[in-house]
Amino acid sequence: MLKNIGVQGQFFTMVIPVSGFIFVVLIVLFEWGNFTSAENALKDKLNNVTNIYSLFLAEPIANNQIETVRLFTSYLISDPDIANILITDNQENTVDYFQSENKNLQSKTVSILYATETSFEKLGELKVSVSKDRIIDEFKQRVFYEAILLCALIAAMLVSIKIAYRYNIGVPLRNLTRAIVKYEHEGKHDPVPYKGKDELSTVIETYNQMQQLQKEANSKLQRYHIHLENEVRERTIELEFHANHDSLTKLINRRKFNTVLLEAHEKVKDTDCRFALCYIDLDQFKLVNDTCGHIVGDRLLIEVSNLLKQQLGPKDFIARLGGDEFAVLLNEYSQNDAVSVAEKMLEVVGDYRLISKQNSLQIGLSIGIVMMDKNNSDVDELMRKADLSCYAAKDNGRNCIHVYNQNVNEITLTL
Repeated sequence: MLKNIGVQGQFFTMVIPVSGFIFVVLIVLFEWGNFTSAENALKDKLNNVTNIYSLFLAEPIANNQIETVRLFTSYLISDPDIANILITDNQENTVDYFQSENKNLQSKTVSILYATETSFEKLGELKVSVSKDRIIDEFKQRVFYEAILLCALIAAMLVSIKIAYRYNIGVPLRNLTRAIVKYEHEGKHDPVPYKGKDELSTVIETYNQMQQLQKEANSKLQRYHIHLENEVRERTIELEFHANHDSLTKLINRRKFNTVLLEAHEKVKDTDCRFALCYIDLDQFKLVNDTCGHIVGDRLLIEVSNLLKQQLGPKDFIARLGGDEFAVLLNEYSQNDAVSVAEKMLEVVGDYRLISKQNSLQIGLSIGIVMMDKNNSDVDELMRKADLSCYAAKDNGRNCIHVYNQNVNEITLTL
């Protein structure tokens, strides 16, 4: 049940009964001591009054002076604590009597002795009763005022405890709770203010230190995450580049070139644009590898691919299909324009000289050209026709251009 009323409620639930019980016990013990002291004082007074008045009454009773006896009785009954007085003679006859309505009585009876020459003669008895009403009323009144004082003291104590709790426990706990809730919902670390060296301050200080360590760990983790993302992005780009490009010449490979051809195929179907596909093969490349080695052959492929790339426009594509074979896709070219570009390729490669071990080697190209339009856009068929045109160029003496004639389905030679 106490778990549902919060820390402050639990604190006051424990403080109020315990402190109230302690105060009540202290007051009861204190007042019980006062009441016992007052009761003992009343007993002493009863003893003194009874003994003294028995001496004063001896002679009037011996001389049968009833008025004098009553005069002494009037003195006695003037005392507010005296409740009953009974004076009897030696034959137990009543000499004088006074009785009040009080019931809380404490009585004492003594003999009235008259001194003779030889001994004391008993003349009668004096019975005096005192009332406890006065001390009981005083006890009740004190208890009533002390109860009021106790309530005021407990109220003042609770106010003081509440103020002390608020600023020393409540506010720090509330700040700590808010910081924890804010971190849970927003993920933000806010240091909790604290002062002092008590247990709660130690808890808050420990929480702030944990916050700082968590913040530093999160910062490191975030930096590492960003580093990993950049690393993955770079590796992905690198892998994608290697998947789509030739490792030696850095030109796009056959796989990527097929994708380019498919995109051109889709564009040709929807528009009136035309593409020119050139299939290029290096002449006598095997001889270069055999005589000069593969290192020189690789250098030749790199330099020739750069020369070919320089003859193309920004929208054109060149790919290394494998070995000494290249393919070029000229974007929106007529047949005459495509032939002009191929002639420039023949010219720049023909002017190129490969120097190896003081030998100068000249290289040539065989180029097959086929036009791509709505009537001739099948990718596989285009590659087959371009390949046939390239082989036709080789068969006709190398270092020349062959254009595939779409109308008569034959190859046209261009020197």
